Amino acid sequence: GILLDFTVAPLDFLNVGISYACYEFVGGGEIIGQGAPGFNVKLRPLDETKNLPAISVGFYSQGKGLYLKNFSRFEQMAPGFYIVASKNYSWDLGNVSFHSAINYSIENSDEKGINIYGGLEQSVGKYAAIYIEINPNLNNTNKSILSNNLMLNTSIKANIYKNISLELQLRDLLSNSKYY
Repeated sequence: GILLDFTVAPLDFLNVGISYACYEFVGGGEIIGQGAPGFNVKLRPLDETKNLPAISVGFYSQGKGLYLKNFSRFEQMAPGFYIVASKNYSWDLGNVSFHSAINYSIENSDEKGINIYGGLEQSVGKYAAIYIEINPNLNNTNKSILSNNLMLNTSIKANIYKNISLELQLRDLLSNSKYY
């Protein structure tokens, strides 16, 4: 699949964006789109200090994995409303960042609820970064989508031109989806 995401920062503490995912665009199958595009708004009311993490709050309606029309949701539901704490540390290889979050997903009316997740990011200079994320999907109650709610995702992101980046995501490394 492919996910296109366009995000702008009109202010230092505000990001807004739109995203859209489609699948099966390579090969002979029918292209599957997600329906309505995803939207995001993120505010950072607290900048990171030496002793305290940065705090961001926002809304993000883009899920991960396949969009399952018959369930009106993504395999890994969109975060919905969230609050994130992030702390960075510098060392010889670049910056390492720790992220933890709590969210309230509203993607599917039957599975609205609270979830937590966390991640780690390691920059490689200023040109690339490696991410790893763990998500227990506490609000997933549909066992016909995930055999086990725990999702482990990773990605490699490369800055290819000024503020344009390309990201390769490897999702569901624990093989819990019933759709692969």
